[in-house]
Amino acid sequence: MLTDRWGNEVATDRPATIAALDRFTNSFLSYGTDFAVIFAAADDDPACPAVQTHAAILGLFMENAEGRDLARRYLDRARQALGGATKREILLFEATDAWRRGDMITATARHEKLAAEYPGDIFSIKLGQTHYFNLGNDEGMLRLGKAALAARPDCAHALGMMAFALEQNHRLSEAEAHARQAVALNPGEAWAHHAVAHVLETRGQVGEGIAWMQENTGYWERCNSFMYTHNWWHLGLFLLDAGQADAVLKLFDTRIWGVDKSYSQDQAGAVSLLWRLELRGIDTGRRWQDVAEHIGKRDLVHDLPFLDLHYLKALLRTNDDVAAAGFIAGMETQHDDPPWREVCIPFARAMQRRRRDPAGAADTMNAVIGDFQAIGGSHAQRDLFVQEWIDCALAANRPDMVIATLRERAETRPAVPWGWRLLARAQRLDGQDRAARASEEKAARAADALKESLTEKT
Repeated sequence: MLTDRWGNEVATDRPATIAALDRFTNSFLSYGTDFAVIFAAADDDPACPAVQTHAAILGLFMENAEGRDLARRYLDRARQALGGATKREILLFEATDAWRRGDMITATARHEKLAAEYPGDIFSIKLGQTHYFNLGNDEGMLRLGKAALAARPDCAHALGMMAFALEQNHRLSEAEAHARQAVALNPGEAWAHHAVAHVLETRGQVGEGIAWMQENTGYWERCNSFMYTHNWWHLGLFLLDAGQADAVLKLFDTRIWGVDKSYSQDQAGAVSLLWRLELRGIDTGRRWQDVAEHIGKRDLVHDLPFLDLHYLKALLRTNDDVAAAGFIAGMETQHDDPPWREVCIPFARAMQRRRRDPAGAADTMNAVIGDFQAIGGSHAQRDLFVQEWIDCALAANRPDMVIATLRERAETRPAVPWGWRLLARAQRLDGQDRAARASEEKAARAADALKESLTEKT
């Protein structure tokens, strides 16, 4: 047996297989682009279960029919080679096979076991964190992050993983400290750049967020399309809060949409930013058409409820009602578990009916919005659905439904003018003119302070 770069035993006698595994796991952890090597290595070494499982993992991350077929083929090969596998390789195979079958309870349980028995296997821990992220399980992300950091306290990847888990658990100061420590060890640690962005966005530190992300943009050129576009997306959120709509649209056209128009995560990021822009009343032109066209080319298999709601928005926004209705029917046919049945599908139905019945849509959204943690994604990403609910309630002349939420949002991020403006709008609809004037004054002061801050930073 040989060992990989993390010291894990691998059931192979081929150095080329080890080199391919190391290149693959390094790309996975650093959000690089050197992934395809794993397919050739798996074809060249069919008796090695680890390389077959890693090839299957890449297939599943493709999130399309071709990828699922590849995953099935490579997992079949891995299964045949398990007689000579190590315990770690068997556990990783079982986790990946469970993921392919949609059994995320088993998948995450295997990654927990791997973290307990092989905490130095940062790749497995990162994969387990990804599953917990998609399940909305912040506590699970944190458990795995602690295991990784305990085993490798001086590893920038482990620090970045821990930072994001801490942020998702609302431990913002600790998250920022861990992320900045990761960047001190490796200035190009893009996941840590991303973790700091989440902290600053949650606090409403717009000027600091713009400066931080602009400082690190050069490192993202080496990243895969997801990490590249996603970090630019975060910069777009800061610019949107700064009221720089033209700059956001330029980012959309040059950095966020167009790197890999076929990939699910790139599509979701594009939808998310266009959706946010329009919720602010900003004209996005014909940009929806291109995004919806590429989404329409996908075999939409309803893998993740978080992604499905983004795809649905693109279909609805381009008035493809037939496709939207069929898409929702597909959700209902394929899924009956609580995140889909109790959260995603009702919200999807509300999105579909909003134009003809905004009051009914707002009531449905109001009933499920508190349970959105279950559909996965980050706090910042899921906030889009809160914004949609707020916009729907105001359009339906139901400010009473959202005023308390709007007040909390404005007070949590007092330096962001938009929060106060939206609160003022709701207060005026509710007949609270004095309160609305006070909110408008706070918005004006926040805008002046933000303008001054951005001027100083430039």
